[in-house]
Amino acid sequence: MKPFEVVPDEEGDAAVLKVRARRLELRMREEFLAAMAELLARPETKLLVEILNLSRIFSLFIGALVDLNMRAQQAGKSLTVLAAPGVVKQLREMSLDRNMDIQEGPPAGR
Repeated sequence: MKPFEVVPDEEGDAAVLKVRARRLELRMREEFLAAMAELLARPETKLLVEILNLSRIFSLFIGALVDLNMRAQQAGKSLTVLAAPGVVKQLREMSLDRNMDIQEGPPAGR
């Protein structure tokens, strides 16, 4: 199983980056950035990063999400981050929900 996969959503009106890894580690950085670039290059104007498998996210990857959000806005696209409750709490504690659409989803496997 690949840790990152970009696919169209079920309705076909958005592109989704599915993060299947249970933990993002430094060695995964380049592959994560490449998957985000692939997501941004898609023709859909709605983008979704699904990080439901993560119980926490480290600053390196948070910075990458912030950068992706800025690039999406510059390209006339919208980005939504769908995360497990613990990660949503973490991102909101940093006030990232002021500039980024952060939605809570059920933890993976439920």
